[in-house]
Amino acid sequence: MDSKTLPKAIRAAINRRAFNAAIADVYPALKQDLEQRAHLLMKQPHATIDEVIAGLDSDPYVQTFARLDQAGLGRIGC
Repeated sequence: MDSKTLPKAIRAAINRRAFNAAIADVYPALKQDLEQRAHLLMKQPHATIDEVIAGLDSDPYVQTFARLDQAGLGRIGC
């Protein structure tokens, strides 16, 4: 059965469920990776907090998860 033949409400429920599962799987690993990167950036000579944040925010994955966090979806797995 093609997904387009499913009613819109059912497709929305499937997408919501899949999205939440993906966040639950990915968020903890991404958070740990970012923490490691932050520690490495902080070890740089004369590193400032603003520079570390800018370095972390330059990653498109971080920007995606920042938007999820603002929407209240990024807290899964913390």
